[in-house]
Amino acid sequence: MEYAASDTNLQSCWYSLDSGSSNTTIQCNQTISSLDSGIGTFTWKVYSNDSANNENASSVTFTVSTGGGGG
Repeated sequence: MEYAASDTNLQSCWYSLDSGSSNTTIQCNQTISSLDSGIGTFTWKVYSNDSANNENASSVTFTVSTGGGGG
C-alpha cells in the first residue's frame, strides 16, 4: 500500500488492519508491503500526526474472495 503524508512538523505514522484494534508504527511515507488480509472485507487505515499533535487518517475498504470470474 502506498500513501503520502506531508507536514512541516510531521512526527509519526502508523497503520491498522483491524479498525484500530491494533496498530503498527512505520516510517512516514514508507511503502507498506507483505500485508495479508485473508478472505473477506477489510479496511486498511493509515494515520499520521505532527508535533502539535494534529492527527489525520485515510483508509481504503476492499473485499477479497475466492470466487471465479474475470473476464
